[in-house]
Amino acid sequence: GTWPNKPVRVIVTNPPGGLTDAYARQYSEALSRKFGQPFVVRHRDRHAPEHVVGERACDGRRHTVGHTDGDGDGDVIQDADTHCDGDGAADRREVVVTGFGRLDTHELPNSLTWGPDGWLYGLNGVFNGSHVHYAPGNPNHRPDHPGWKFDCCLFRVHPRTRAFEVVCRGTSNPWGIAFNDEGDSFVSACVIDHLWHLVEGGFYHRQAGPQPPEAWKLESIVAHKHQQAAYCGITWFDSDAYPENYRRRLFMGNVHGGCVNVDRLERAGSTYRGLPDPDFLTANDVWFMPVVQKTGPDGCLWVLDWYDRYHCYQDANADPAGVDRLRGRLYRVTYRDTPPCQPFDLAARGDEELLELLAHPNVWMRETAQRLLGERSRPETVRVLLARLQEAGDRFPPVEVRHMAFALACCDLRGLPDLHAEAVRTLSTHADPFRRGWAIRLARQPGSGTVLDRDLLVRSLADEAAPVRLQAAIAIGNAALGAGDGLPLAELAGP
Repeated sequence: GTWPNKPVRVIVTNPPGGLTDAYARQYSEALSRKFGQPFVVRHRDRHAPEHVVGERACDGRRHTVGHTDGDGDGDVIQDADTHCDGDGAADRREVVVTGFGRLDTHELPNSLTWGPDGWLYGLNGVFNGSHVHYAPGNPNHRPDHPGWKFDCCLFRVHPRTRAFEVVCRGTSNPWGIAFNDEGDSFVSACVIDHLWHLVEGGFYHRQAGPQPPEAWKLESIVAHKHQQAAYCGITWFDSDAYPENYRRRLFMGNVHGGCVNVDRLERAGSTYRGLPDPDFLTANDVWFMPVVQKTGPDGCLWVLDWYDRYHCYQDANADPAGVDRLRGRLYRVTYRDTPPCQPFDLAARGDEELLELLAHPNVWMRETAQRLLGERSRPETVRVLLARLQEAGDRFPPVEVRHMAFALACCDLRGLPDLHAEAVRTLSTHADPFRRGWAIRLARQPGSGTVLDRDLLVRSLADEAAPVRLQAAIAIGNAALGAGDGLPLAELAGP
């Protein structure tokens, strides 16, 4: 076919930020416009061998989800490379929900992140009022559906049922969602306190605006501050590519401070305390703005740098021509001689290999394996996961047990009602409190048909472990609001 028929990499052997870098980016933009294909600048040490970060080939399933602006509304769109041609471009687009506001460009819906329960989570800011509805093509669409009105919140969309939910409300203009190895969610926020443990049904402190009259306001989990109060991005870092004192930590981008800050977590009943650790890095350039932090397949921390003279929208609005659009960059932060990844394809591996990866020391490998297992949802693998979770003793380390539970929650159990019911029944009485809590979360998977019974909830409300009691309270709250799978609240009164 006519060249170029796919994205082109422009290799630059000079460091980022110099004249060669600037010329290469301008030239690449012109070539992209001329040929209709992306020309992407990649920096290489002229003495280093060529390498590629691991890529996942298309396996015929929906794999990329993002948000975009529609005709006056913000849409959550699911992109799918349905032809499996491996070009990484979407051949089909589906609008799932629509109606996100565009009132404030630094508080738009953001940070779409796969949760350990198989839902896709996202955030919206306090000054970006939204009225979201199901799109007409969504199977949940009804012309008379009232939709959801909200501003600052954590929301989620289910990839199979296309269901939309507001998980909790509050904070400010949060950017970045992270899940720890217990499956709990954390966000970083600006202006107010920087670190929040968010749970379903919660109403949290707001930067502005009133709480609803029925709300009992919840606060952050920190009593400390770092350099400044503008945060963007957060990740739960756990990888053997770094020393132990960096593992199982939350890394957050401090935009005004030019730092990547670190907090560690300490259990406090059903929630946590966030405690400060030394900064991971501090830049020597005031243009440095770390807006995304992620663990890579190589186990290193990858940092996306906005890199601009203007940190805030007020300055950019005052001088639009002064906004730098050429020098954003991506950093890979290595410890000593951590080698780059060689090409690999987890989607080509069998379920047994993916099950082994649930114990991998790199959280990226664990999370990718659990997602792939959930996409496949093979009944024989579901049975293996359940059998291993039902075991007593310590044959499997805690981190592997937790990711087995996450993989099971990601699976489509709608066609396996007996297995689903067995999982809820047996895990709810397990000696491990983590498994008891996740039994309740499993029972509440959308479309499962598994109803939480009174005895399980009453027993869980009296559980010695606070996280189990929390999950029972969430389930009861959802039932009271009519969001459950059929549990009448009156059932709890009982004799």
